[in-house]
Amino acid sequence: MSDDSLICIEEDPVPVKRRKIDIQNVPLRLVLIEPYRRIWKWLMSTFPCRYLGSCLLGCCKYVLHLFGLSSWIRKRTHSSETNDPPDPDEEERQRLVNQIRGLQSQLDDLNREHNALRYRHHEETANNQREIEHFKQLNRNSELRIMELNRERDELKKSKDEALSRLSEMMGVKLRENNPAITDLNDPNRPMKLGEQFNELYENEWTEAFLELQDLKTDDTSLNEEQAVKILLNILKEINEQGIAEFTLQLSGLLQSVQGLPEDDIKDFIKSIKDAYKANSGKYASLIHKKISTDALHCPTVVKYFQCCESYIENCAKICYLAAVQDPPMLLHFDPETVYDKQIFKEYTTMGRRVKFLVWPALFLHKGGPLLSKGVVQPLPDFILQVI
Repeated sequence: MSDDSLICIEEDPVPVKRRKIDIQNVPLRLVLIEPYRRIWKWLMSTFPCRYLGSCLLGCCKYVLHLFGLSSWIRKRTHSSETNDPPDPDEEERQRLVNQIRGLQSQLDDLNREHNALRYRHHEETANNQREIEHFKQLNRNSELRIMELNRERDELKKSKDEALSRLSEMMGVKLRENNPAITDLNDPNRPMKLGEQFNELYENEWTEAFLELQDLKTDDTSLNEEQAVKILLNILKEINEQGIAEFTLQLSGLLQSVQGLPEDDIKDFIKSIKDAYKANSGKYASLIHKKISTDALHCPTVVKYFQCCESYIENCAKICYLAAVQDPPMLLHFDPETVYDKQIFKEYTTMGRRVKFLVWPALFLHKGGPLLSKGVVQPLPDFILQVI
């Protein structure tokens, strides 16, 4: 196809009425770019050498530049682009880009703030760690100081207790000397304890010995209740008398050995001897127990019934000896009045006002002193009670 035919085809065959065109509203592409495109297309189709077309295009651009049309073309191009209707996708993309930039800016600010906080946290952690180590050291020093003070306190308390104990012992000795109303609470053989042991002796060993005596037969006859009671009472009385006599003999021998010394020295010496006797009462009581078991002259009842009443006799010897070495000695009351005092004695198996026989003696702190343990008597029944 020839160029003329192409021109003829592109021309309008029928003339149309020309319209007035507002060049301000026509896109620059239709005004300038489209002719160039058509010229370029024609050149490329007419001349096989593409380089020639490129050279012609470059010459056209140069001519336009010489005549100052390039700046005008750029302005028209820009104005045409601004006059084009906005693209929604482009606006959304631009909005998202701006949002991303804002978020990136916020992220950068947050990163800087985070780094500042991390640095400050690191500094505060290091400071806190140093303070913790400092306080730990102070705590260790305080604990060592507390341990040292506690040790000093314990030593002072121990010294104080020892001093108070010595002072209490000295004051106790002074107060207890010739004063039976005041006793040493640390002494297991003090009068109150002996009173309790005396009651236990009657309730336990006396009952067992009483049953043994009732089972004992002499000449195919058994002992009745009154005979068994009197035998046990005589055993206690003989042991008590022998214990008092033994202690008196020991004490008199000591008094003879210290004759001529000042009276105060003798009192202190006797006091120390009595304390020694009380501290070694178990040994002395066992010696007395062995002695009375064969002393038929002074203790005939004990020797006769020693086999069946051995436990009772042994405990009687211990209590009677401890009662004798007290300062002043304790008193076993074996002699009730005919009309007995109910504040001192209690009934055995019957009720009455007059004493038939004594069953168990009463125990006093000392002669004329307070009662520690009630005795037991078997009274005669009253006439009125017999009639009823």
